[in-house]
Amino acid sequence: MANLILLATSRDTADALTRSLGRRATDGEISVVSVEGTLVAAIEAVREAHGSIPLGVATRTRAEAVQAIELGVDDAMALDGTEIADVNELVDRARVRGARRAETERAKVAVAQAEKLAALGTLVAGVAHEVNNPLTTISLLLDIFPAQLMAAADAMDELFAARDQGRSLGPDDVVRIAALARPFGTREEARENLAEMRSAARTIREIVKDLRVFAHADESESAQAVNVPALIEQTLRLVGRDILSIAILERDYGTDIPDIVVPHARMTQVLTNVLINTTHALREVARDPHRVRITLRADDDMVAISVADTGPGVPPSALERIFDPFYTTKRASLGTGLGLSISRNLMRRMGGDLLVESVFGEGATFIILVPRPSPEELQAARTRGRTPSSLRPSEGRRSVLAVDSSPSMLRAYARVLGKRFDLILASDAQEAIELLSSGSAADVVIAEIGLAALDGAHLHRWLVEHRRALATRVVFVADEPDTARTRRELAGLSNTVLAKPMSADALDAAIAEALAR
Repeated sequence: MANLILLATSRDTADALTRSLGRRATDGEISVVSVEGTLVAAIEAVREAHGSIPLGVATRTRAEAVQAIELGVDDAMALDGTEIADVNELVDRARVRGARRAETERAKVAVAQAEKLAALGTLVAGVAHEVNNPLTTISLLLDIFPAQLMAAADAMDELFAARDQGRSLGPDDVVRIAALARPFGTREEARENLAEMRSAARTIREIVKDLRVFAHADESESAQAVNVPALIEQTLRLVGRDILSIAILERDYGTDIPDIVVPHARMTQVLTNVLINTTHALREVARDPHRVRITLRADDDMVAISVADTGPGVPPSALERIFDPFYTTKRASLGTGLGLSISRNLMRRMGGDLLVESVFGEGATFIILVPRPSPEELQAARTRGRTPSSLRPSEGRRSVLAVDSSPSMLRAYARVLGKRFDLILASDAQEAIELLSSGSAADVVIAEIGLAALDGAHLHRWLVEHRRALATRVVFVADEPDTARTRRELAGLSNTVLAKPMSADALDAAIAEALAR
């Protein structure tokens, strides 16, 4: 494979370059390509196909060489192709500059990831508090359940004993049994306690989902229809507590705000970066009270999310530089200065922008602009993101094979599904394959994906070869459904994927959909 590519702006120049380079060109060490079409298109094609490989351009005129440099090649020279020294100079400089560029790009990626991790670190304290509250609710209510359940069990034992012995229950017996059951409380109290625990579990599930969205934003994510107020509230679940610790938070979402069509995770990352930057700004100056106001407006072209704060504002000299990489007016302990730069780049790639307005000494307003989608774009995005409707499982007792490495998950599957399905449990794909090979039959498979080996993807590949019909009825369960590895494993498959933590209703719907296949 070539370790350097030379573009030539004419066929004659390409032929002359090949002759001058000799064996280095014929052996494939250097690839000489004659530009067909525009130089811009040729450079873009090389970058798309070969990434960061060193790239030089040989032109017929100095003006063409300057244009090539402006387009981002590593080096360019106007050559007639006859001077070997000039060709070698072009090759050497393109290689050196290409290596430096590649190293710089790697450093930028590493620093950008560090900035993202720093932002995640800022989220942790608030997220810990938000998780602790529902966890405490669940813990407190679970602590009273043993006594309540034992009270109900004692009362039931008395009733069954009377039945088995053929005894009639008199008024005194009823009073005594009622006294045994009293610690259980009323049906309504039990229902309320269960509802509180379910609500707390849902809250934790939403927080985990929100944090996962921020952590796994990547370039391959497709655009989808996103409700903007819901997006803001989701992001505030991550960073809102940090804001509320030092400021009054105000919301003004306006009316008739359309959904936007954006990559959801990247949009969350932008809004999170802006809100974290706002929180840092508030800590730079004492003011009582601080205020943060989030405003949402839309016109025919754009949807605007404005975040205004009462921090120190941005000095006039810094307004033009605040989105430059590594430029920051914050203390060193509060970030690298990459968050706003990354956010603006992300917004511009989405067709929008990130702007700032400020009165120095009074505060700043950051404005996130997102293109308003056409009705056709919105409909297409909603169709892509539509999940299958819930279906009731077919009548009759069916068999479910559940595969998970966690014993507690297998026990949960047994308790949730065991009364309605014939359940087969396996701790990895190999055990599941052995069970199916030895005669066990299943109508649906629930398989964990994401383990280092012998996971749901391994099982699915075996099913495609040996039980093709059952392969279409696999429900995948993933800790991290949006990672590149998981998407690669599931590429081209239409099977349902559930993200942990999941609800019993979501599991039922997935099984019903699989049975419908």
